[in-house]
Amino acid sequence: MTASATEQPVPFATASQARSLGDGTFTAALRSEWSINGHPHGGFVTALIARTAMQVASEHEGINGEPVSVSAEFLRATSLGPVLLRTDVRKVGRQTSVVAVIVEQRGRSCVEASVVIGRVPAQRPAWVDLPVMPAEPPANALPLGEEMPGVGPSVFRLAQGCDVRLDSSAAAQVARRPVRPAPGTRDRQPPPRMRLWVRPRNAEPDLYFALLAGDLNPPMPL
Repeated sequence: MTASATEQPVPFATASQARSLGDGTFTAALRSEWSINGHPHGGFVTALIARTAMQVASEHEGINGEPVSVSAEFLRATSLGPVLLRTDVRKVGRQTSVVAVIVEQRGRSCVEASVVIGRVPAQRPAWVDLPVMPAEPPANALPLGEEMPGVGPSVFRLAQGCDVRLDSSAAAQVARRPVRPAPGTRDRQPPPRMRLWVRPRNAEPDLYFALLAGDLNPPMPL
């Protein structure tokens, strides 16, 4: 299923909610508003997997908590359209439980994942390494999918479902081809830095949206 020009994008929470078939399998549709350059976004697929695992957990006695880690192997590229998700409860424990999720399309396994479910610690972390950047984008941040050459709405369809802002200082890196540094100058050049801000449209971000946001990069023009 894809979103046409006149069709309203499906919100993230709805689009990433699979439908149970009652036997441990689920169905979902990978929609165009959660894709980049015609391909389903990997972070969205990961969020779909995590949410499906939690649907299984809610129906299984003894599994409590939140998804604390998701390990996924992308074996084949997924395409826009329907997918089948097969689940299997691999472990039920007092501290953590494990649910396996396989994403199939056209009879072939595309993604095989393992979701660890447990209690998120309530105490403050002993070590934190977060970037120094404001929580809100600055006024001159550029919205991806609207104003940047080569990264228009037809390519970055993810902009239909979420608002993505790029630091204006990094916009030139996206809008042009990468330039190979001259011999002997690589070590003298500062490392490139790209700052992004993202939030779902008409909704509040949640734990599952964080999986999408953590896998977000702007496409580079060809």
